[in-house]
Amino acid sequence: MLSFLQKSYDRLEAIPVCPENEPQLREGIHLLLTLSHLCAGSADQTQKQFLAHLTQGCHKILRKLENLLLCRTHELSFEPCAIVSFLDDICCACDLLLSGCGKRILFDTHAPDTLLGCAPGPVRCALLNLIANAARYSQADTILVRLSCNPGHALVTVRSAGESPLNVLQRGTDTDGAGLCAVRRCVELHKGTLLFQSNEGCTAAAFALPRDLETLPDAYPLPQPDFVEYICDRLSPVYTGLSGLCPCPV
Repeated sequence: MLSFLQKSYDRLEAIPVCPENEPQLREGIHLLLTLSHLCAGSADQTQKQFLAHLTQGCHKILRKLENLLLCRTHELSFEPCAIVSFLDDICCACDLLLSGCGKRILFDTHAPDTLLGCAPGPVRCALLNLIANAARYSQADTILVRLSCNPGHALVTVRSAGESPLNVLQRGTDTDGAGLCAVRRCVELHKGTLLFQSNEGCTAAAFALPRDLETLPDAYPLPQPDFVEYICDRLSPVYTGLSGLCPCPV
């Protein structure tokens, strides 16, 4: 079975990541992840490591696909989002996933939990890309995510220790399919602003979203009673961004 899984993954990895191949990629990855999960119950330690590596590779392909699709998106549908709860959920999930690597995510805000018009999926994708890059390159064990609001905008900042050349960060926003390109596209479609700062031993990336976007009637739901089950169901893409602490391409 492991040999079959490896051959299936090799065939999947050879498929170009592009919108035209999205159905084929998603179907193949779903099958591989399902079979890997079924095999894990009776696997020994070596086999579990193999399955973990296979799963990690599947999530990397999904993440690249998600970034590419966002980079090529031309229009978003905005809905009311309970922004503080939304960001807190993402940071809690990231903190759980990164705790085994000796890193932690702190979410800081003094803003009340008000509804913000946005496209939650792309905003989540943008934040996960910034957190994943910070987790990969940060020299400290803590990554700070901060939300601040004024009457016109909501500002989300990801700050970590370690300086990165600004020209590298800015060049990454022009690479189709890269994590920072997806962040830039998300911000553009929200008519917001993307900012980078690197000095005094730390690097910060921030995006500002307007608070007056026209929205649809459905709001982002609050967490369910079983929080672990909730984040696994609602925020499974977190793992694709942080699996193995692999940086989004810059």
